[in-house]
Amino acid sequence: MKEASGLASERIKWQGGTLGEVMEKVTDLHPSISWDGVRAALNEEFCSGAQEVEPGDTVAFIPPVSGG
Repeated sequence: MKEASGLASERIKWQGGTLGEVMEKVTDLHPSISWDGVRAALNEEFCSGAQEVEPGDTVAFIPPVSGG
């Protein structure tokens, strides 16, 4: 995602809505981003796309990880 957007982090204006809507906004800003295998966290807690995101919340997108 960092490579696709060219950014390590980004602030967006947000009036409130769901995490899914945040993801749509990010896709609008950076259409080349792939969401395959990406997990999302809201205020350092993993969450689903239905989770409400309020102004001032921190959203993080965690790429797929492999271990061994």
